[in-house]
Amino acid sequence: MSYERLINNCICTPTVLKFKSEYEMVHGTSPITDPSVVICADTPGYEIAVLADLDKHYELHPVILVVGSESRGTYLKHIKANKFKYAEGGHQHVLAEIRSWEYGLLLLTREEGRGVDTRFRKDAIVLIATEVSNYHELLQMVGRSSRARGVCEGILYVVG
Repeated sequence: MSYERLINNCICTPTVLKFKSEYEMVHGTSPITDPSVVICADTPGYEIAVLADLDKHYELHPVILVVGSESRGTYLKHIKANKFKYAEGGHQHVLAEIRSWEYGLLLLTREEGRGVDTRFRKDAIVLIATEVSNYHELLQMVGRSSRARGVCEGILYVVG
């Protein structure tokens, strides 16, 4: 069964989350065409939507996946099954390794999704598949995508 059919069956509804980013404030515009919050009816639908977006974005640019500790195994299993190039955690040796990557995936926990200087050779997209407690935490997580103060891009998944 395709991801699209599974997503349609779990009643996932894409919604646009609008806010002024640092880029928009400085340049007055944003080149990001589809920032979104994906709202899912249940936890399995949530995970299916994350995996579909992970597969979609993996080949296009680096991906940072921020997950909760309870669901980490599900995503890690998918990553290994698809033989994705990946690294885990916010340790200095991991962060130094990914600096030379043009593509790949960095798997972070919620705690590592804030204040960690993640930097690939080019800007990444952040998939936030964990609970976010406030707006500041959301901005910190999305900010992992561009450490050159460029355009930050991300998707937040919410069980509604």
